[in-house]
Amino acid sequence: ATQDLLSWINNQIARLQRVDDIPNSLSGVQTCIAEFKAYRTIEKPPRFVEKGNLEAQLFHIETQLRGQNRRLYQAPEGKEIAAINRAWSSLERAEHSREISLRDCLILQEKMEQMAARINRKAARRELWLVETSDKLKVEDFGSDTSTVSASIKREDSIKAEVFAYTER
Repeated sequence: ATQDLLSWINNQIARLQRVDDIPNSLSGVQTCIAEFKAYRTIEKPPRFVEKGNLEAQLFHIETQLRGQNRRLYQAPEGKEIAAINRAWSSLERAEHSREISLRDCLILQEKMEQMAARINRKAARRELWLVETSDKLKVEDFGSDTSTVSASIKREDSIKAEVFAYTER
């Protein structure tokens, strides 16, 4: 039981320390956060109970041995309660690091989504402007009198000024 718990802890530490498995999308990060929450609420608590049971069993064995004035049980190297507690502390540090990484990725992905929405709005406005401008340019009747031709030239100059302003942006 001790070896199983230690191997589970070490596997979880390795899994939690993998940063390359966090997807590069908002929905993917949200899925990872949901999986992490499930790990913490469903998968980890039974192992914590198992850890507590091992400590209680060792305490019970040591109490019986003391009562009989016998030498205390010495767990094999690397399988003692102290080793499990050290591994559990490492697991909690890995969990904390994973939580911070997921939170940072979530914030980044949310910012990226907002930026993409802003860019899409700007692109839609520019496309609308292009359509309106091209419609103005399609008018082939420049007029036959001086005032109409003058108005057409002013319209063309204003379009040039708008194009120049958009070019600088």
